Amino acid sequence: MTRREGGLTVPRDGSRACPVKGGYPSMALQNKATLAGLAVAGLLWGAFSAPSDVAAGERFDDGDVEAIEGIIRDYLLKNPEILSEAKKVLEERKAEKALQRGRELIAANYDWLTTDSHSFVGGNPDGDVTMIEFFDYRCPYCKGWLPKVAELIESDGNIRFIYKEYPVLGPDSQVAARAALAAIPQGKYREFHHALMTSRGALTEELILDVALEVGMDPDKLREDMADPKFEAAVNDNFELGKALDLLGTPTFVVGGQFFEPWLSLDELKAMIAQIRADKVDG
Repeated sequence: MTRREGGLTVPRDGSRACPVKGGYPSMALQNKATLAGLAVAGLLWGAFSAPSDVAAGERFDDGDVEAIEGIIRDYLLKNPEILSEAKKVLEERKAEKALQRGRELIAANYDWLTTDSHSFVGGNPDGDVTMIEFFDYRCPYCKGWLPKVAELIESDGNIRFIYKEYPVLGPDSQVAARAALAAIPQGKYREFHHALMTSRGALTEELILDVALEVGMDPDKLREDMADPKFEAAVNDNFELGKALDLLGTPTFVVGGQFFEPWLSLDELKAMIAQIRADKVDG
């Protein structure tokens, strides 16, 4: 994402940009107009400091206010692109704040994210970059990321990948989540996870047990283990973690202490991981 500094400016030559009734404003009035323009822009778009910050120490009389309003109006009419530029700056600043907020939430909950006793750890357990995915077995976007995640883990070879069942799409998803966690003791989590993600139709218990049989598991043992309260507790723990992180849905990826947006590409994910490694070296 690109970043830019600065924002709206009112031309110092206000007489050329903003003529007002009764002649041209004095230099003092031009300076006040500059400050007022920034303050008004801040009120409209939130892209700049509050008026009390921008115009600290300045005082306006009635004549000033009328002149300033004319200056601002005329300038914006002559330069309407300023509005879209201000909106872009605001959006970028909001995104930066959200990114920083995400980093803070992850840092505050990092041990919880990476060291619980129930999540399956795939990829390279000793990898130099930890990646976490919160997913739902009925989520089409999670299904779409399945081959990308597999390709990343295989091609990189040094990713520690933590799977977090996060069944937000209803009871069927919750049954599937408990089944996946119950597959860990049978040593078939990877195969079972892949089979559930690529399955079609409702994730009924019957289908889940059929999938278990197909990947070489004991379906009777799986059914028995799924009833163990510890797996429901594990899912609930993931939900509590999601609340602590302000998660909004699935898939959600956490990579090296920051969120990765799932609408970005695999190449962008690889670039992010490369940057994380470079930062470790530089640090």
